[in-house]
Amino acid sequence: MRIITLHQPYATLMFLKRNGHVLKSNETRSWHHEKVKGIIGIAAAKTMHKYAKDLMLTWPFCEDLKGVQLPLGVILGTVEIVSYQRSEDWMNEFSSPNLSPEQFEIEDREFRYGNYEPGRWIWRTKNATAFDEPIKAKGSQGWWSYETPKINASTGQLQLF
Repeated sequence: MRIITLHQPYATLMFLKRNGHVLKSNETRSWHHEKVKGIIGIAAAKTMHKYAKDLMLTWPFCEDLKGVQLPLGVILGTVEIVSYQRSEDWMNEFSSPNLSPEQFEIEDREFRYGNYEPGRWIWRTKNATAFDEPIKAKGSQGWWSYETPKINASTGQLQLF
């Protein structure tokens, strides 16, 4: 499985829900990779930077993450990358007067949980599925692979898939 590492609290925000919607369904980067679509894993980095700890004292982080555990050095779950979008295009949609109040609240939180400066890319995701138990993993910056161990039904032996 292809994995991307995010710093906390952003990794956990990909799986937390409010009113039935994940708090962070967009991942913003300075680059994109059109060939990578479909289901990927989301890992939490091994360390949490001071700037992230400071962010957690501000709204909406302090409200959305109150009492939430932020594990480090683990794969938290999977999301499905469905498309890539330039940040300028998303900002034009976000500023549309046609957004309902509910949609505006969702997009406003999304905005606060990403870097939408001009020239950046948005990875649009859906189907966030957190694992029941995070998987300890060494991890890496950028893309990396994780082979999941499974039992081969015909041999009963543990194999990597």
